Amino acid sequence: MRKRLLSILLLCALLAGSASAAQLPAEDAASPDVLSAGERITGAGIDVSQYQGVIDWDTTAQYIDFAIIRCGRGSDLTAQDDTKWAVNTAACERLGIPYGVYLYSLAQTDEEARSEAAHALRLLDGKHPQLPVYLDLEDSGIRDNCTKAEVLRHATIFCETLQAAGYSVGVYANRYWWTTTLDDPAYDRWDRWLAVWAAETGYSGSYSTWQNSNSGRIPGIQANVDLDLRYGASLRADHTHDYRITEHVALTCTDFGQNVYTCLGCGASVTQPLRPLGGEHVWDGGTVVQQASCAGDGVRRYTCTRCGTTRTETIPAPSCSSKDLTDVPAPDNWAHAGIDYCVRSGLMSGVGGGRFDPKGTTTRAQVVQILYNLAGGPKAAGTTPFTDLTQDWYKDAVLWAYQAGIVAGTSATTFAPEAPVTREQFAVLLMEYASRVLKPARTWTPADLSRFPDSGSASDWARDALADAVALGLISGTTDGNGTAWLSPQSNAAREQSAAILTAFCENVKETAKNGPPHVRRAVFFIHCFSRCRRGPRRQRAPRARSRSKHTCTADSTNRRWACARRG
Repeated sequence: MRKRLLSILLLCALLAGSASAAQLPAEDAASPDVLSAGERITGAGIDVSQYQGVIDWDTTAQYIDFAIIRCGRGSDLTAQDDTKWAVNTAACERLGIPYGVYLYSLAQTDEEARSEAAHALRLLDGKHPQLPVYLDLEDSGIRDNCTKAEVLRHATIFCETLQAAGYSVGVYANRYWWTTTLDDPAYDRWDRWLAVWAAETGYSGSYSTWQNSNSGRIPGIQANVDLDLRYGASLRADHTHDYRITEHVALTCTDFGQNVYTCLGCGASVTQPLRPLGGEHVWDGGTVVQQASCAGDGVRRYTCTRCGTTRTETIPAPSCSSKDLTDVPAPDNWAHAGIDYCVRSGLMSGVGGGRFDPKGTTTRAQVVQILYNLAGGPKAAGTTPFTDLTQDWYKDAVLWAYQAGIVAGTSATTFAPEAPVTREQFAVLLMEYASRVLKPARTWTPADLSRFPDSGSASDWARDALADAVALGLISGTTDGNGTAWLSPQSNAAREQSAAILTAFCENVKETAKNGPPHVRRAVFFIHCFSRCRRGPRRQRAPRARSRSKHTCTADSTNRRWACARRG
């Protein structure tokens, strides 16, 4: 049984009076490998009919090990004899070329099958084929008008009649016929000739001869000719080629490939061109193999989904938007990309005097302004109760965030715009923004914060947001000199840290957000406990009691309000 066979052309072309490699187009490329054990090719040949015209057999004989010659088609009528049968068989017998015979079948009845057998026997009279006489089953009329059982019965009539006359017999068909119409084990009684015009058969059944091309070019034959490989016993006593692939060039959609085969015994070299798949390349969406950065261009690689050919394109290095800020770290610094992204996107800007202040503290006003920029600067109507909003640049942002429920004041009338923001507070703000504005579908699992030695210092009200932020890659921790990662939830968020976190948020959350249920239900941003303690009732969302200093905040889940009781 042959599960995988390599298409091999063992034919050479005559160029300028000397022999060179002939061409065998194929539909696909074979793997560059040696023939499998037991799959030794013992001959390379051709099958011909009147359609090849006048053949210069003296020339052709130098390049083939055998031939299979058509005797005719259909019933026993002289009008259906192959016009080149007599001259082709006579040449093969004169030159000692082993040959077989085939008759193109049209039989749809038992009577027609007997007539086809008689047709072959009449033409074989006086001939001495060394290879089988094949019944060629490929006519569509047979498949359209006969059942599988009828086809088998007609083939049996032909083959048994020829066997009774002393000839070896076989059946020719393509892979589709063999796997659908001719799949009865009864066909195993006869030699099998398989037609698959490709570099591999893709057929698991047994066969002795493989027709692997219908467009070969052979010296001595002006027209295209079918090419065949023979397995089993040697056909010619003088030499049996033992070919191995010595060179492989993969085909593409647009370019020929080739296999070069070399006989280990005599050194004869044979080239098998591999026909392009045809049409244009079908490129995938591309994969970034090198990110573009301020330090240099990037590279994106595309792969053809049909033939596997790749191409690359340059991703131009972005203009470094932060180049005019004198204190921005160099492009190879971890903080540079985040700062540059935020400046380029208009999410953050300098603090004045041509400085970004990477180590500076991120303030409440800055964070709210960042979120406002991220949301596209939506308009908000009304006013806030805060009396300490002294700078115009953040007033619209505070109003929007306050009305959206993203942030609250530090008291009934104060917002504390210049107050610093901790890392946990920043995480809560971003997650709350995602929940209320982006509404992504929750497709991630919250991270286990216990891997951080200082996770216990995180506020209860911030733990859920921190777990989400770590899971989404927004926060990875700060690493000390020993390589230990610390969550540092109570540390103030430096502006460079905020830029890095914000960049990761835009890449991992904002750009992939889908409409869906909010994923944050409890985390709400408050600087101090007393920010929830209002002299009057204040509508807030919270799942549990939270306490700090002298204040105890409890949630009224029914009215969704905070209540505060001062400790004694």
